[in-house]
Amino acid sequence: TEVPTERADLGIAFGEPSEFRGGTEVLLRPPIFPVCAPSLVARQGQPATPAALRHWPLLHEDDGSWWADWFRGVGVRARPSSELAYTSADDVIELALAGAGVALTNPLLVHEDLAAGRLVRPLAAQCTLEGYVLLSPPGTLAPEARLFREWLIGELHQALDGAALST
Repeated sequence: TEVPTERADLGIAFGEPSEFRGGTEVLLRPPIFPVCAPSLVARQGQPATPAALRHWPLLHEDDGSWWADWFRGVGVRARPSSELAYTSADDVIELALAGAGVALTNPLLVHEDLAAGRLVRPLAAQCTLEGYVLLSPPGTLAPEARLFREWLIGELHQALDGAALST
């Protein structure tokens, strides 16, 4: 994926810079952690360790590799697979809110739901995986794009600080 110069000055994606062509800059690597509805914890019981989540219904955005990366990041050997992957983080979070399973996410996406008690973190375990990447076309950024980049970086860090305080 790369930013087409005739259509956009910048792009934002979630992943690793190596996954994209053109200019890339990591804007932020938020912590990644599991969340679920309080009702799921009530049904399953409080997990004692991250390894215990292997036996919970895991919600996937992919073939299970993101969960495998998270488990590895918190020191657990596991290779969960997904028979059903959902199309977006929004879908997975909605399913977690409905009590269907545990989702992996970051505080930027769920801080309001955590603060309101609609979602809980069944464990404190977290790790850093991919990040938000700024994609830019070849060449020098236009002055407006540079201003937007600076504003965006400030907003993301402020949002992460606020989200971290509310979790």
